[in-house]
Amino acid sequence: MNHTLTSTKPSPSRRAGNEEVVDLSPHSGDGHAQHIRSLRQSLADTIDTLSGRLLSIIRSGARWAMPVEDVTAELTALSDDLKRCYRRVREVDERTDLDYDDTTAVKRLDDYCIWLFHKIHLERLFLEKFALEAKLRGLVSEDAFRIYEALLEAEDEEHRLLTSGADKIREQLLTNDR
Repeated sequence: MNHTLTSTKPSPSRRAGNEEVVDLSPHSGDGHAQHIRSLRQSLADTIDTLSGRLLSIIRSGARWAMPVEDVTAELTALSDDLKRCYRRVREVDERTDLDYDDTTAVKRLDDYCIWLFHKIHLERLFLEKFALEAKLRGLVSEDAFRIYEALLEAEDEEHRLLTSGADKIREQLLTNDR
């Protein structure tokens, strides 16, 4: 007797003439595949929309079309929307009925969400630091502000040194820099 695997749908085997046909697919046909593609596309569209919102917010902030506080509030709201979307991505990723293409596509969506989250939060932190710096400039003398900037540079250098690996330190030992 010939044994042939025709697909990967799990179901009892059946006989077709002298041939036993075993369907091993986890899908219930094209309807399932279409449903998964639809979920992926919906998530991709949502993430693209969020990314577009981020660019719009950044452009508005760069043109000073919105107060910094409003821009940071918009970025916070955008982050909340991204978190909701990401939870949906994770729900799809946790499904056990995804094929390779679905799994890799969902992984790309996961990566896109992580990149977007990073970008949103870096932009928000930049604006918050900018606003705090402007406020500090207004409160202290120019000399005090220059001392403060020098202190920040020293802290940055200290951080770089503490996080440098041995190769980076070897490189510094071979240069004439301080």
